[in-house]
Amino acid sequence: MSDTDELLAEVAKQTGSQEEEPADTSTGQTQPDPTVGGGQSSSRLKDGALSAVPSARGALIATVVSGVGMLAGGLVPFIGGVTGLLGIGIGGFLLGMIDEGRYVDVAIGGGVTAAAALFLGRLTLSVAGGFAVPLALLGGVLGVLAAVVGLYFGRDLRNGVSREI
Repeated sequence: MSDTDELLAEVAKQTGSQEEEPADTSTGQTQPDPTVGGGQSSSRLKDGALSAVPSARGALIATVVSGVGMLAGGLVPFIGGVTGLLGIGIGGFLLGMIDEGRYVDVAIGGGVTAAAALFLGRLTLSVAGGFAVPLALLGGVLGVLAAVVGLYFGRDLRNGVSREI
């Protein structure tokens, strides 16, 4: 067995890979299968919850839900901006409860909604004062945080309710 084969076998042993390795018929030794992912993290990435590639459908749904939450929260007089962000968080929470949202999609939806709302709500200050980019960035960051925290708590509650005692 070569040094590479020994190293691959050691890595498979340490990562807890339980997959069978196909036998090499010419030498009678087992060879590691390069297509087999040996680890728990690869299975979590395959289920889509932590996928880094956003889907257009998921981002659109998250943007609509965040927009509705922001509009509903913005109806509160005097503190509409704060309750608008709370509405984005509640939208993320609802997406987490119905298992519809992924973190990247919800982050995009919340960020876009809050950035657009903060920019358009202070349009004169944004354009005339030259604060367009900082205001959009601030709104985007706050929207991402509100949506992702809401999604986290929604998923946590759903998992707690659906788990057997």
